[in-house]
Amino acid sequence: MSPPPRPDMDPPRVRKGKTGRGAGARGSQRVASRTSRRAAPEDPAPSGSEAARECAVQLRKIGDKKNLQQRILNLISKLFCPGT
Repeated sequence: MSPPPRPDMDPPRVRKGKTGRGAGARGSQRVASRTSRRAAPEDPAPSGSEAARECAVQLRKIGDKKNLQQRILNLISKLFCPGT
């Protein structure tokens, strides 16, 4: 749905006369459509501080996984190799 027209904007212009294809003597009118403005594209790359923060979070997650794997490995080795 399009937003309601703002009072400071001009109404759409109307062209009169032939429109090209098969208009002939009918004298049809066409309303010129306004081009809709595109929303500003979102920044695909995060800013420097955002990127650093995201990188730190990812590294922390990786470190937590490795730490958990090491703890599980140590527990298994203690259970199955009691001599060490």
